[in-house]
Amino acid sequence: MKSYLIDANVILRVLTGSPESQADQAARFLVAAENGDHEVIIPSMVIAEVVFVLSGSVYQIPRPLLVEQLLHFLSNPALHVVERDIIHRALSLFSKSNVDFVDCYLAAAASSEGRHIATFDKDFKKLGDSNQCLTLLQENIS
Repeated sequence: MKSYLIDANVILRVLTGSPESQADQAARFLVAAENGDHEVIIPSMVIAEVVFVLSGSVYQIPRPLLVEQLLHFLSNPALHVVERDIIHRALSLFSKSNVDFVDCYLAAAASSEGRHIATFDKDFKKLGDSNQCLTLLQENIS
């Protein structure tokens, strides 16, 4: 069985339905995965790109709606989402905050893996419980 790493543009076509011909082709590709014809793997970096594009100036999808649509898409059992639990936690943080997705991802990964985040970015403080993993470099480094 072939195994595919999926690019963000395939996910974007499915979620936006545009352009229609590519959205149809992407949907058929995913149906084939559901039928066991091939495996589809979604790297974390691809999720970050999808979030960036859909929340950006072109689509401007509100965070809660974007997260709802993306979680629904990712719930497809035919899709292998790399770091699924971390991605779900990052999306949850993203939907409830005004923090960039990559920062939400770092907070989720640090919390999940018992690691710390070294940063100059004070936005991490907006993430509440994720603060136990935070080290602001200008204040403290050890």
